[in-house]
Amino acid sequence: MYIFDNITMAMMELYSIGKSSLKYSVYTDYFILKLDDINHNSEVASQFRTPIQNISDIFMDNFNEIFLGYSSEKKSFLKENEKGKLIRDTFFKDDSNGSFVYLGSLINLSEDVKEKLEHYFKNALLSPHNLHYDYSQRMLDIDKFSKLSENELLKYKKFIDENIDCYAILLTRNNLKNKEDMVKKLYNSWRENMSRNKLDYRLNAYDKATELLLEEEKV
Repeated sequence: MYIFDNITMAMMELYSIGKSSLKYSVYTDYFILKLDDINHNSEVASQFRTPIQNISDIFMDNFNEIFLGYSSEKKSFLKENEKGKLIRDTFFKDDSNGSFVYLGSLINLSEDVKEKLEHYFKNALLSPHNLHYDYSQRMLDIDKFSKLSENELLKYKKFIDENIDCYAILLTRNNLKNKEDMVKKLYNSWRENMSRNKLDYRLNAYDKATELLLEEEKV
């Protein structure tokens, strides 16, 4: 079983898969463009310290989390780490049915890539910088979450849900039969970790966003 790590070789294999199966062509075309961007698009490539030739090198100095700040109106806003989003979008494609397709389900990627993606999702969900907050920083984070608008709350929920969904797909290799059980397992684990690390106010923000969506469905 051939393991693809070199980006050029991976793109060639994806091209071959897309040519032989129209069913997969929409996915292979997407991933080819994403990998090509990292290899040749100067704007994208500039986010990495060195030229990227291998898929496993995409993870150098990477992480992902939601940043919070205050707008000029002194309201809170959320912004996903730009490079972190780029990495997730490179390995996972929205399938337009509320889920994602993983690059590794089309071509064989190294275990190193899988391990680095697992670390990536653990960071994205927990926001580990919070674990090192002193009291004043923690209170500032709580204040920012308390001032999020409804749209920003929904943005936070979407961030968490997408990362959990992609993480589950990574672990089950797009096995839809096992994916839903894995989503539940990861979701419960996320809530436990957040409570254990005294981040319940973030859980409250997520739950409030869930309530907002339920209210929208009733209208």
